[in-house]
Amino acid sequence: MDQDILHAVLRGLAAEVAATARREKLSGSVVTLKIRFMGFETHTRQHKASQPTHDERVILREAWTLFLHGKLPRKPVRLIGVGISDWQQSESKLAQADLFDQPQRKAKDDRLLATLDRVADRFGKGMLQVGCTTRTNKSNPQ
Repeated sequence: MDQDILHAVLRGLAAEVAATARREKLSGSVVTLKIRFMGFETHTRQHKASQPTHDERVILREAWTLFLHGKLPRKPVRLIGVGISDWQQSESKLAQADLFDQPQRKAKDDRLLATLDRVADRFGKGMLQVGCTTRTNKSNPQ
């Protein structure tokens, strides 16, 4: 399957996973990529991020990195999926802040994600997306 198509599919899946996590007020720090090839050969790759997230941009970036560098076979793709786990409450007061966090940036990102969720609730999924359409690495997965 063409990498541009796979990236677009992963983007949509990451958006759905992130929206569900935000709706449930959860964040996850483990991103999982599941990919099934023709012949039903299935591979799963995971990566633990430094911080829990419910941001589709972060989930997409991690999933795409897993796809590119996961030593996956070069075969036609039958199914692809993305998920997050190692859940934490998003509003946890106990979560330790990152020394290099930029509070203004986080507040801006939170407003952006809340706006995406409101638009999706009112007009349907996929009507508004964050601006992460270009990929920086178009290399083959091997």
